[in-house]
Amino acid sequence: MGAAERALETESQQVLARLLGGRVEPRDVPPAQGQRDFDLVDDQGSVLTAVEVTSVQLPLARATRAQMERIRHQDVGLQTSWMVAIHEEADLAASLAQVVSLLNKLESHGISAFGAPFEAVTGRAVDAVDELRRLRIAQGRAMPDSVPPRLFPSGYGSGSIDPANLTAAVEAEIEKPDNRRKLGEAPTGAERHMFVWLHDSHWYVSSLLRDGWGLPPAPALPSEVDVVWIGVADGNPQTCSALLRVDSNGIQAIDPMTGSPRTMSTNSPATGPPEAAPHCPVCGTPGVWMRTDRTRHDPSTGHSTAIQAWEARCPADTHHWWMPGRPLTKREL
Repeated sequence: MGAAERALETESQQVLARLLGGRVEPRDVPPAQGQRDFDLVDDQGSVLTAVEVTSVQLPLARATRAQMERIRHQDVGLQTSWMVAIHEEADLAASLAQVVSLLNKLESHGISAFGAPFEAVTGRAVDAVDELRRLRIAQGRAMPDSVPPRLFPSGYGSGSIDPANLTAAVEAEIEKPDNRRKLGEAPTGAERHMFVWLHDSHWYVSSLLRDGWGLPPAPALPSEVDVVWIGVADGNPQTCSALLRVDSNGIQAIDPMTGSPRTMSTNSPATGPPEAAPHCPVCGTPGVWMRTDRTRHDPSTGHSTAIQAWEARCPADTHHWWMPGRPLTKREL
């Protein structure tokens, strides 16, 4: 288990102990591995709640994000700095040398930008741009004032903003035989809970909860699972910022600090900041501003602050999303 997974498991323990009560007792530890992750027990040690922690994520997109973060700090051999938009599941590490060579070639031909919404590249540089597209780099812009020369990649992906996507992703995770087995082995009388984290590598799922695109349909629960918690986390250390609870009565949004019901906020097109929203680097469609309403929790004080932010998105059937780790443009008001 990596550090990120351990952090989310710790946050799961803290959230459920706070909302449900009981003392945390880890289960999936040597030598008894392959068990559910932890129990919440009473003062006599009886199991009140058995919990398995899992996540919805796209491993390739997660690996690409990690690659992008490392590359931003490396001298990769560029003659000038470039900002590029690369598909979130491209293997940037494997193609890095070729990408650098092609960008240097563009710079030598006097090309400072390519891809929508910039002017089409002509002449001897066309082949280099075509090859960059084959490597799933849709757009680039030279940054000669940024020294020393570095590569600043941001990711883009594709999908649809449909709350049913969240339901389908969570159902696929809770139906995994190993997850069901672990909770099925809980002692009689204990409630069996699964905590499903939505990782931002699967942005078209995590954003549905993080940005409040409406309450999704309740996932179907297998016989081994009594309750499913669905969460997203922010900050360092990771803190649950939005939470759903699913049981036989349906699905509802829950305040992760108090356990009280919440109304999921909704996004709506808006005028946005005074400047125009950027174009989508994938299809060139002019972007639109979307307002998001969310809550930021400060764990040091226990206080929550309402935040409004603007995000630029592609309106073309919501099939493109672009961001440097998050959406390309975000403004807090």
